[in-house]
Amino acid sequence: MTPFKSYELKIKTVSLGLEAALIHQNETRLKRQIERCKASNHPDKETTLARLRADRDSLREHRKVVVRPYTRDAALAYGFLRGRSYKKIEAKRFTDPSWSAIEAMILKHGVRAGVAQDLKQTFERWKQEAGQPAPRNC
Repeated sequence: MTPFKSYELKIKTVSLGLEAALIHQNETRLKRQIERCKASNHPDKETTLARLRADRDSLREHRKVVVRPYTRDAALAYGFLRGRSYKKIEAKRFTDPSWSAIEAMILKHGVRAGVAQDLKQTFERWKQEAGQPAPRNC
């Protein structure tokens, strides 16, 4: 497959990384607010602490459960379109990415006139090359 550069997918990947960083900054800000609130003598201290913790936990969950996997899928789709082998993009993994989401991104951002079927076949070969996730040593 000829490498194909999708600027839209590149921008999506970069912006998702920036989103994760921004969320992490806000988590840190909330953590500092929680520490200040613990040290204060505020009358509604427990209510405020509960709200701040809920906000921090919500941000963390969004970053880890929503943004992180979507960023991974976008990076894999972008690497595929650039002609990179799976092993060069992700040398070791413990879980499978969302192959259907990756395929959808590839078809959305990588299809040129009349090459959709070729793209699907190439993606299937690329996916087979990825193999199985590594076992965790726990």
